[in-house]
Amino acid sequence: MKGARILRPGKSGGIKGGRPSRNHGFTLVELLVACAVLSVLFATAYANLIGAQVKAKTAGMLENMHSVQVAAEAAATDSQGIFPSTPTLLGPYMPNGSNSSTGSVGTFPTNPFTEVTQEVPFVETISTTDSVNSTRAAAPTQSPGTKGQVGYNAVDPGAGSYCVTGCTVGGLRHGTDVTTTVLSNH
Repeated sequence: MKGARILRPGKSGGIKGGRPSRNHGFTLVELLVACAVLSVLFATAYANLIGAQVKAKTAGMLENMHSVQVAAEAAATDSQGIFPSTPTLLGPYMPNGSNSSTGSVGTFPTNPFTEVTQEVPFVETISTTDSVNSTRAAAPTQSPGTKGQVGYNAVDPGAGSYCVTGCTVGGLRHGTDVTTTVLSNH
């Protein structure tokens, strides 16, 4: 090939001055800087991943609350506006149930935080419409159920009210955070 140059080891490749080329690897400082940058990126990505997991589990709990809410309303429709007095009476109105108070029990939701399947809602202590309002206004507190478990109670059954709650206590990212969500038809 005309005009091609042959480079020989130890030569500078034709650069004037004849200095030997540097064929070293990376320096220790360069490697440490690269490790530091990668660790900062990894820490940021990991924190975002944990936050996304908590949000997804909270969304699952809210969906479970909605399922219990729909079951309570369906049961009340079948019993002249009277809501079931205990969470277990919601069973036939849960998904895959018979939608009849004497029928087969449906599928209770899976707790997204503990992965417990067929978790029957706990009996919520909120028992009056005033309690619903004060719970919404107050700072969240420890729920009687487990983290992510849905609670249910007929509130003023004669007046046709109910309350469905969900609580996330000590989320994966923030050890002492408590969030209580209250749904009611009042």
